[in-house]
Amino acid sequence: MSRCPELLLLAESLADAADEEALVYIEKQRPLQPAEAQVVTARLRWRQGRWEEAAAALEAVFVRYRSDPWPLPALMQRAIEVAQAVAREAPEKTLARRLYQALSESFAVYLLNQSRLRCRLDIALDLGDRELLKDAFEAFEPHVPWQRRFLEKRLDCYRHLADPRTAKAERDLQQFLQEQVQ
Repeated sequence: MSRCPELLLLAESLADAADEEALVYIEKQRPLQPAEAQVVTARLRWRQGRWEEAAAALEAVFVRYRSDPWPLPALMQRAIEVAQAVAREAPEKTLARRLYQALSESFAVYLLNQSRLRCRLDIALDLGDRELLKDAFEAFEPHVPWQRRFLEKRLDCYRHLADPRTAKAERDLQQFLQEQVQ
């Protein structure tokens, strides 16, 4: 059996419309592309506001991504985007914490590693939890993204927690700001 992009496209389109009929096509895809079927299920449940089911589907697919080097990268990226949306929109913040944890391990062959790490950071920022933020920032060390917002948030977090890397974070931000002036 091979992949059927048409079925997947149809399932995704119906899921985006929160149409329960998407399940018919999701189930047809499941034997061929189980990870992709999980992503589309998560998308459907997110669009329907069924937060717990969306989070559970995402958790399952992120675990699968740790050992499956063959998922469709575009759909993986959409799974990460749905995770961020569920974490932000779900009224139960425990779901955000679960998704943060589900994204804690790298995917097979480090697929979409920067997107995964960014999603964890965004979830931690939304939650405002300094310990989660510290953990999220640590995942980027020592080669951190050279972006103002990232560097500012990293410095703020390390200062607040009196982290030994505060001085390095200050130097990095100052260097970034100096380079922007030049």
